[in-house]
Amino acid sequence: MDSEPKLKKSNSVACLLIVNEIKELPTIAIKSILASSDLDVVVGYIHESDIVGLPTSSRVTFLKLDLAIIGLPLFENNSNNYSGWFTENFFRIVQLKWLLIKSQLKSDYELIIYSDLDVVWISDMEHHLARYFENFTEVDAVFQSFTYDPESPRLCMGFAGFRNTVRSMHLVEEGHKLHSKVLQENPRFGDDDAITLMYRNLNFPSWIRELPQTSVAVGSSINLNSQRSKFPGVTGLSPHLFHANFTVGETNKRLMLRLVLNKSMRKQLGIPLSFKWRLLLLAKRVKALSR
Repeated sequence: MDSEPKLKKSNSVACLLIVNEIKELPTIAIKSILASSDLDVVVGYIHESDIVGLPTSSRVTFLKLDLAIIGLPLFENNSNNYSGWFTENFFRIVQLKWLLIKSQLKSDYELIIYSDLDVVWISDMEHHLARYFENFTEVDAVFQSFTYDPESPRLCMGFAGFRNTVRSMHLVEEGHKLHSKVLQENPRFGDDDAITLMYRNLNFPSWIRELPQTSVAVGSSINLNSQRSKFPGVTGLSPHLFHANFTVGETNKRLMLRLVLNKSMRKQLGIPLSFKWRLLLLAKRVKALSR
């Protein structure tokens, strides 16, 4: 029997941020967390209309964020539609992540997990992160990684875990300050840029770690996780989590998630790879070949 102390599931929380009406992605994200884990879920939002129709559960709490109180620069909300990476509005919206995470660090939860709306949990990520913090007691914060060159780490705020410590709180507070400051000069400075710059400015401390890309996968690694073998007997690894980044637009993200999940999980989450989606995939492949 494992004698190591464990973080109780009741002492862990996953938080997500939704701003503006987004088709299907929030539902997929929340359902995947509820299906794969037993932890609580907090959904931060701005507009009541944005959370209409989202999954409800005794484990899900909706937290309204007040821009006037938190002091963020007001962004125009002329449209309730999805604001993607190609809009400057996106880089202002994601500042709210820091405040959402900070609100949970002020709670009694021992483990705070932040997960983007285009992230699907395939395994119980609370379990994996809890064990991570148990095994590496000097670590307080872990982040998804899209590092390519070893000498130049790049952290991703799309999925992150925090031990509830003073050091984690300070990291989030300083990350928010840095993000807000640089954003005034560079309107396309994002939360990933901010946490990566913080990591560099702190001289890459051992209490901050990158999570493995093979199991906590980013969008650019979708082919690495493929079960189609290029060498007999060797197939891609099945990820614990998949983040549909590296593709722009609501529809593209929804298609990518359908491709990375197996038939059983697509059925569980209610997102079939229907004829419409297969036709869209075919059109994209034809377009790519014609270039």
